[in-house]
Formats: sequence, C-alpha cells, structure tokens
Amino acid sequence: MLEYIESDLIVNLIDAKAISIAVALIKDYGFHIIENSLPETCKRKYLVGIDLPTPPNILRKLLELQQTNPNQVSTRIYDSKENYHPKVYLIEKISGELIAFIGSANATRGGFTHNIEMSIAITNHEECIRLQKWFDRLFASAKKYDEEYIIDYEITYKRNKALASTQKSNIDKIINNNTPVSGNNLVIDSGQFFRQSDFDAFALSTQHDTSDSAVELRANVKERLIELSEMIIDSFPDYNITNLHLPYRRNLYTSQHFHSRGNDHIAKESIWLNFGKSREDLDLYEGYYNSFVNHLRIQVILRNSANDV
Repeated sequence: MLEYIESDLIVNLIDAKAISIAVALIKDYGFHIIENSLPETCKRKYLVGIDLPTPPNILRKLLELQQTNPNQVSTRIYDSKENYHPKVYLIEKISGELIAFIGSANATRGGFTHNIEMSIAITNHEECIRLQKWFDRLFASAKKYDEEYIIDYEITYKRNKALASTQKSNIDKIINNNTPVSGNNLVIDSGQFFRQSDFDAFALSTQHDTSDSAVELRANVKERLIELSEMIIDSFPDYNITNLHLPYRRNLYTSQHFHSRGNDHIAKESIWLNFGKSREDLDLYEGYYNSFVNHLRIQVILRNSANDV
C-alpha cells in the first residue's frame, strides 16, 4: 500500500526493459520523472486520456519521442465516449520480473508526491500478465494521433481550462464558506482562482499567529500556489517562454508559510510563488547553486494587508 508512488516507481524504472502506462492525465512533472528514470533502450507504450485533460505540450512530447524512436516508443490517446480513468504503471524489468502500480495516482506532481492518493504494487507474475493483456486490448483500440490532431485539440483545451478554473473557484467558495476575517476589508469575489480563505490565511489576525492551525491555513495557500504553477507552466511554451522554471527543490517553490525561530514578530502578510533559472543554468554560477532566490525572474505574490486595501 503506497500513499505516494514516486520513489518506488523510480526504483523500478531505472532497470526497466519495457513499460506500459495507462493514465487519465499526464503532465510535465510526471512525464519527466518517468522518462528521466528509464534506460535509453527501454521500450515504452503510453496510453493517455484527454478528459481531465492532458496538456497539448505533453501530447507533442510523446509524439516527438515516437517519431524519433519508432521502434521503442508508441503513444496513443483513448479518445472515446467512455470516461477514461485508469492509473496503471506496468514495468517489465531487465531481469524478467514484472511489477505494476495501480491506484488513484495520475502522472502529475500532485499524483506522485502530495495529493491524497492510494496505490498498490503488484508483483504476482500472473496478475501482471493479466494487466498486460488488459492494456494491450485497450491500446489496440485507442487512437493514433498527429500534429494536426493536437492543434485542433489545443483550441478546446484552452477554452475548457479557463472554464474549469472558474468552476473550481465557485466550488471552493462553497466548501470553505468564505467569510472575510474580522478586521480586514479585503473581499474576494467568486469566480477567481484564489479563494477568500486563501487571503484570510494572511489576514491581520493571523499574520503573527504561530499556532498549528494558522500555519496549516497558510500551508494550504502554499499548495494552492503550487497548483497554480502546475496549471500555467505547461502553457509557457505557447507564449515562447522557454527559460522560466520552477525551483529544483520543492521547498523553494514558494516563500515560507511559517515563522522561523525568532522571527514571529515579522508579519506573514504575503506569500509568493517563484520562477527562475533552470538547474542547468544555475550550475554556471559557482557558489550560487543552492541560492535559487538569487536568480529569480518572476514572482506571483498573494498579499493581504489592510493598509494596502
């Protein structure tokens, strides 16, 4: 039983002979974890969904892999009336062993590292063979695609993504019963990505609060910012943004959501999401490798200060 599958998945991918992956959603993070862990000679089959949906740039990356390595990589889309929702990672190792990970985790940062997920690892050979036959039947009936398909899909993807963001904000407003905190006159309308509760977590009444409950509120906003990063970073190439990256360590994705020892007198009235140079670029700056913040290029800041309203 696995809450998070990333580390177990990587350990088994590094000596994989062949993989068959059926996921409803795959994003940049999951794609790179998988591809960067595999031996060059590994044969890959990807069967991905577009209902949730998988970003167009990932479809392009998979298509490019297939075109570059036609004898090693096959990718298809499950484009059907049925709702495609599996999360199956089937690995044939060089030793001949089979292992499969099945559960709720899509190939995304959240699915691999921090969402509330549950997966299991299957090592029984007969069960893995049955899974492989299931995958092969589904793969045979799935859709081959090309760049023309991606271009058409991209139009719908962008339109639906904007609609989904609005719908999620409306649902969040109901779930969180967003009532402005007393003493703060900042009120967030429904329909926005950031919720009333996100700003309330940095209201005057909580800016010096070091209690577990206050820290948890601010931590929720941190995860919301990371969710935002996952939503927008896939679109950077669409705007010719090719050298803007998330930090190489997750603890640097945002500013601190808690008071460090001795600085509880400092008001926590804001939190920001960081984008900057890539890990490769940072390697060029001797002495600055561990100082991503010295090379920031963009910050997305969520701020709540009554003095500024």
